[in-house]
Amino acid sequence: MPMWHMPGHGVFEKQYSYPYVRDTVTKTFLVKASFIIPISSFFIFEIFTKMSPLRSKIFCFLNQITKFACGILLMLIFGVVLKHVTGVPRPYYNTVCRPNVNMNEEVSRYPYILNDKDVCENPDYEAIRSFPSLHAAAVFYNFVYLSCYYESRWTLENFVLLKPMLQGALFLGAIFTSCSRITDYKHHLTDVIVGSVLGVVSAIFLMVSATDIFKSLSSIPKTKMKQNEKID
Repeated sequence: MPMWHMPGHGVFEKQYSYPYVRDTVTKTFLVKASFIIPISSFFIFEIFTKMSPLRSKIFCFLNQITKFACGILLMLIFGVVLKHVTGVPRPYYNTVCRPNVNMNEEVSRYPYILNDKDVCENPDYEAIRSFPSLHAAAVFYNFVYLSCYYESRWTLENFVLLKPMLQGALFLGAIFTSCSRITDYKHHLTDVIVGSVLGVVSAIFLMVSATDIFKSLSSIPKTKMKQNEKID
């Protein structure tokens, strides 16, 4: 039995018989948003708000992009490996696959999909890559990383309310994208939950191990206390 396909899912189970619909949030849009928003943020905070030489600003800007991209790459590698190992069918699997159990006597006696080529009239590689949701992983990675980044770098005192608005927009975007994967019948609820956790854990791991974001966050209360003492 192929390692990339888990046994035991029934040919005619309802959870794999939903219609195939177009993505509400397409892969192209997600990829563009996942790079344009972070790069724009890094450019503003590393180039315009820092009081340091231009060469140092450019280095910090490129450094942030590199670390952010490495985090996404590691998250995607882990997610793709899980997709290949588990081979969980998507909710629209039967609609695309159009299984014909009469094609194989063994499958007729045991109505479980063991090999897509044996039972499917239209085998689809992507139809057995449901777990986990990489859409959910990507948007929650962006939400957690950028929210903490804004918190650690924000120096625009005249635009204080803009920070929670941006963080809230990222959160709503993550929730909307994740929910759309369920309503578009591209993923099961468990796929989206695990994908979201994967994104959050990946972002936290990267910030702790490779950036100074958490260090900057821990120093914010001390800075505010010193400022208050000066005022008093």
